[in-house]
Amino acid sequence: MLPRRDLVVARHDQEDWSVGLRCPCGCGETIELMLLPEVRPRWSLTLDQLDRPSLSPSVWRRTGCRSHFWLRCGRVTWCE
Repeated sequence: MLPRRDLVVARHDQEDWSVGLRCPCGCGETIELMLLPEVRPRWSLTLDQLDRPSLSPSVWRRTGCRSHFWLRCGRVTWCE
């Protein structure tokens, strides 16, 4: 089980493969997002000067709780 407020990055040979996080809505589901350039869909993970993560594009769960949010500078911004 992933920590409640942490992002976990899977890496192999200095290449980031995926990022995992618990859904910020509180449903407890794990979200895994692929970071590899050749995979679709894929996300980009960046860290700011304070090591706060941002993901692009937004995360939209099409099943379950159907959460839709941005992660920017370590903060969740909900989409309406």
